[in-house]
Amino acid sequence: MPFISNIDNKIIAASVNSRDLVNKKERQENKTKNLLSSPVLYLGASALASIAIAGLLIGENRKRIKGNILNNTKKVLSINDLQVSKLNVKNQQEKKRISKIVDLIIPFNEKDYEAVRKKEAIMKADLSERFASGKAGDLQNAEYFELRENQILKSYLSPISPDRKLLSKENLESILSFLKDSKLNAKLRGGLDLSDDENVKIIDNLINESKPLDEHSIVYSFLRTKKTYDSNEDLDFVKDLKLGNILKDKGFILSSRKYDTYLAQSDAVIYNEKYNDSGYILRIVLPKGTKGFDGRRCTGREDGDKINSTFILPRNSELKIRRIDDSIRLIDVDYLLPKN
Repeated sequence: MPFISNIDNKIIAASVNSRDLVNKKERQENKTKNLLSSPVLYLGASALASIAIAGLLIGENRKRIKGNILNNTKKVLSINDLQVSKLNVKNQQEKKRISKIVDLIIPFNEKDYEAVRKKEAIMKADLSERFASGKAGDLQNAEYFELRENQILKSYLSPISPDRKLLSKENLESILSFLKDSKLNAKLRGGLDLSDDENVKIIDNLINESKPLDEHSIVYSFLRTKKTYDSNEDLDFVKDLKLGNILKDKGFILSSRKYDTYLAQSDAVIYNEKYNDSGYILRIVLPKGTKGFDGRRCTGREDGDKINSTFILPRNSELKIRRIDDSIRLIDVDYLLPKN
């Protein structure tokens, strides 16, 4: 057995300790590498990072919305404040493009007008009957219209304060004639100049003398997009129904304060599957200061629908598109106050 001196022992001990340290360091590095390469750890870290980022975003979004509401309760809440969807991303991107003025011209000729009028008469009679049946307790029709109503109505803005100023007999007859016969408005939307027409003058004056809205509010209207209901031919303006564009209507906009008989009977989307792409419901946000004719002036009453829920916006109104939902045929627009 060879002799090992004290010096040899020290050298061996130092060598062993050194190797132990190296091995320990290597084992630690390998352990760390294994942990880092572990799919469980990788996924866990990613999830934690995602949760942290999401938490920050949600927190910031809540602060922003809460701040908007607290700082200005009269502010019009935008779609971005109320919903989180891909459509909102499009909305934000759309702000970068220049808005195009789109004239809602529907060329007027007697043949097409009569074809549309006859089809609308059939649809309106059927839908009005079904709507009334639902209101009277028919569960099938009630559920059908309630679903559509829930898709469309928004209640986050104030209702329009009633305007009950009495009308003269002449003015009342003019309004009733306008509501009964759509030809006058059809001609206006066709681009015809009817500024000298007595009915047009009366409605213009009634709108001009109306009390401006003291709060933001919402009304609803229907926009036909087909040349006739039995035609697959789109009207010319349809190609320009894009986010950010401004729709200009040369006629009066006949709208409703709620989803009532007038709106339901014009909603061709729910008439049958054949007409699902024949138009859109317009959900119109009206800013403070908007002027329009309140149908309650015709009756002096608050309750009821049809003429009571009617709100007529002026000729040449401009509506800026801020959201399009093709799945339920709904377009959100902002009414732009006249510049003059």
